[in-house]
Amino acid sequence: MKKIHSSKLKPYPLPGYLQSGMEHNIRKAPLWNFPDLPDMEEDISFERLTFENRYDMLEIFEADKDQWVDERFKDAEKLYHYVANLMIYGLHSPKHGSCDWLVYQAQKCIGVLHAFEFSREDYDDLNRQCFVGYAFSSEVRGKDLALPIVNYFIQFLFEQFDLLFVLAKVQAENTRSCRFLEKLGFHRKEGYLDVSCLFYEWHRS
Repeated sequence: MKKIHSSKLKPYPLPGYLQSGMEHNIRKAPLWNFPDLPDMEEDISFERLTFENRYDMLEIFEADKDQWVDERFKDAEKLYHYVANLMIYGLHSPKHGSCDWLVYQAQKCIGVLHAFEFSREDYDDLNRQCFVGYAFSSEVRGKDLALPIVNYFIQFLFEQFDLLFVLAKVQAENTRSCRFLEKLGFHRKEGYLDVSCLFYEWHRS
């Protein structure tokens, strides 16, 4: 396993909006208490993304040339800010709750799962939906392993948070991810103003 230089694991200065959010929320109890994601069979386990394990994520994405992998996952400082945003806003925002879980196979990180846009608002069932995302290492991407992992994750979200439906959005040109979502059981959802993305929905059965 490649060793990441220690300089990349250091804390970085926070931009103004994160610094302000930290000062505002530091003494407040989190609004969201995201649970652990239980292990799967096939030696698949999960950990919530934290400052301490973020280097596992950096290790698999830093040199990844795939255009659809979030650029924040490939850069040590940007990833630090990404995790800080989860800790500062993802746990405290009443309308934009979020959490990420790292995916491990035989104790080696192979990807990350995102759940975001959790809301306390009960208008139009906003409190019973969320968005999901995912990214897998080049070794796993496009293989059969990713599908059952994401399916397991979505079923966990449905049951744990009593959701009615789960949403996903992808860049319109990312046909690989569109096919993946459709294979999972998502259906296209029309009516969103963001024309650069396609939106998908999975209703709880």
